[in-house]
Amino acid sequence: MSDARWVVARVDVADGVSQGLLREYFTEIVGRWYGRAVSAGEVSAAMAEDPSGDLCPPSGVFLVGRFRGRPAGCVGLRWLSLIH
Repeated sequence: MSDARWVVARVDVADGVSQGLLREYFTEIVGRWYGRAVSAGEVSAAMAEDPSGDLCPPSGVFLVGRFRGRPAGCVGLRWLSLIH
């Protein structure tokens, strides 16, 4: 019987797995925006316009979800300071 569990862990946003998942995400989002297949250059430009380097302590965190040991999703959280 195979292990069908999800495992979620913090991963450095600069890690190759993280960058691969982010590239897949941006490819989908940019493609939806333009309504067509997009070039690698367009994806790189979008990633540069919305950088992810701050998704690490103390300003945030980047999590990777693995299903059956394979990277299958990600989420980045940025901490916001609240002004009262």
